[in-house]
Amino acid sequence: QKHRCRLPLMLQALRACAIATILGAVLARPCTREDIRYGFSECHEGPPGAGPVREAFAYAEDCNLAAKNSTVLPQPLLDLPCEQPCEFNHYLRVKEDFRSSKLKVSCVPCPRGQFSLGGGLYVDGSNGDWSRPWPEGLKTSCLYRSNDARWVLGGGARLTCVLHVNSLALETRAGTWNQNLADQTLDVPLQILGNEACESLQRNFTGAAVLVIRGECPFSTKTQNIAAAGAKAVIVYNNLYERPHFYPAAANGTAPSIPIFMVTREDGDRIKTERTSAGNLFLRVASTRCSLDRREVAPGAQNVSTDESGPSWEGAEKSCAEWGVDPSGTFLHSGDNHNFHWLFSFLTLSTRFVR
Repeated sequence: QKHRCRLPLMLQALRACAIATILGAVLARPCTREDIRYGFSECHEGPPGAGPVREAFAYAEDCNLAAKNSTVLPQPLLDLPCEQPCEFNHYLRVKEDFRSSKLKVSCVPCPRGQFSLGGGLYVDGSNGDWSRPWPEGLKTSCLYRSNDARWVLGGGARLTCVLHVNSLALETRAGTWNQNLADQTLDVPLQILGNEACESLQRNFTGAAVLVIRGECPFSTKTQNIAAAGAKAVIVYNNLYERPHFYPAAANGTAPSIPIFMVTREDGDRIKTERTSAGNLFLRVASTRCSLDRREVAPGAQNVSTDESGPSWEGAEKSCAEWGVDPSGTFLHSGDNHNFHWLFSFLTLSTRFVR
């Protein structure tokens, strides 16, 4: 029994001795420049009139600054403003200037594969910030799904996929095969084709989108011929007036390589009129898959107000509640949405993004 008890104690002693030896060797090693790290202190109240300030400092890791021939740490920088901004794609870095042996704080470009938005927003609920004016670009909204399965923006404005051609905003439907292609934002020239694109094309549409009329051959045939001419996307407009939107579909066994969109005959005529008056046409589409988060209020849609009794899923006018602020300003809540199914309440922050 005694031997069995002593063996673990001996092993523990040996392990502790080994760890102490390793740590002793590390801590006995003089510090080199490669051991030096840099950082900022937390912000604190500065001298009168200076606002919040902080310090930049250097420190050593896994070495002994007191050892012989160890490098000497530079003196910290004091009373640095906490709100020093950097441009987008830059970040604030503290580093030693080895020529002067002093610390230097500067904005430097982000490393490859990383990004910075530049600046920043700070909302402190403990100070009631939510009840104060919100920063620019921060807003709340909501969506609900109506009886006809369309997504509607809170207050009654219907959301849909929208094409922008110069100053025109046109409701559209994305082709069924768009979901099989990579989702992307398009911002390209738009050209108009004078035939149905049912045969190989002699024109060069490299880098452009193409407007073509419906009819004579399947949508997939038109798209394949236009893609072979170098186009980025296809907009098909109906050959009949006063017809609703519908979704272009591919024939069995075909797999077009570029996205397609459908607009009405009336909107196709508006695009051609725009070309006559403006000369050049440019197409912008937020999402080739018409992703829900990038849909827009349908052109010409009007908000529908709700009565004072509040929204109700059973009522004739449906709606949804945006995020609301607690009277104390300490927190947000997603509103009174308990009567609803298939809805979203969300916060969005719009800012310039660099990557």
